[in-house]
Amino acid sequence: MSALTSLLLRSPLHRLRSGAWLIVSVDGADPAVVRYHRDGDRLVVLGGASQDWWRAIPADGTAPVRVRLGGGNRSGEAAFLEGDALDAAMVAYLHTNPSAWSDLGVAPTATGHDVAAAAREAAVVAIDLS
Repeated sequence: MSALTSLLLRSPLHRLRSGAWLIVSVDGADPAVVRYHRDGDRLVVLGGASQDWWRAIPADGTAPVRVRLGGGNRSGEAAFLEGDALDAAMVAYLHTNPSAWSDLGVAPTATGHDVAAAAREAAVVAIDLS
């Protein structure tokens, strides 16, 4: 699906997928197609085990990123989320992307504690757009 979604996101037909998907790239890593949650100029995305883009972000810092979002290219800074910010972002992300529940191995009826535990096991990244 990501090859088709990537093609659509780069085309005039991007609206078919750009409400839920974007392309992200960090220097030194292959671009990846990921689902996102948007809150103003902040995007929340999950790094998948089969993707390398998020591994280029330092654990205790930020990395410059480029995203293809809504038919246009944007730049920003990416960093891993922690603590209360991670918990709140994960709840919002799961609300926007309900199919991600199964990706994380969490049932939609899970408690806040279970969601928080799953969030700490995932690579949850905030991208602040410039």
